[in-house]
Amino acid sequence: MLLLVYPHRCTPPVLMRCPSDIRASILNSTALVNWTEPVALDNSNLAPEVTVRPPGISPPHIFNETTLVVYTAIDASGNERQCSFRVILEDNLGPMVVYCPPDQNITATQMNTLVTWNDPQFKDNSNNPLEIRCSHQSGTQFLLGNLECTLYSI
Repeated sequence: MLLLVYPHRCTPPVLMRCPSDIRASILNSTALVNWTEPVALDNSNLAPEVTVRPPGISPPHIFNETTLVVYTAIDASGNERQCSFRVILEDNLGPMVVYCPPDQNITATQMNTLVTWNDPQFKDNSNNPLEIRCSHQSGTQFLLGNLECTLYSI
């Protein structure tokens, strides 16, 4: 019978090639991100156990929020070392116009004329609510003359 005894080592494993923070542009509120996983080495010549948090993440992975990814290597003596990086999701695209009310030519019969239109519609790839501002609201009374109404999304 061969019995291997390992003295308690104090040197933790080494994690090589830990990624730096990764910035990714979202598309439809998610981003597909790829990276090279770190490699764990130990002075015992035994492969350390490597875990990742959040559990189940491996490249390539679809992220829907900014996430801290942590790799932990534990050797046979219980020594551990961690490395981490953040996957930072960025919205680099402006909102898209889904519907813009058509221009209107109104013939005024009085000094003040009530003008209405359908609300504009915008969509953003982040799927976050948008703040929409208009220089005038539908149902505004306009004075006689030419006037431009501007709509935009922030």
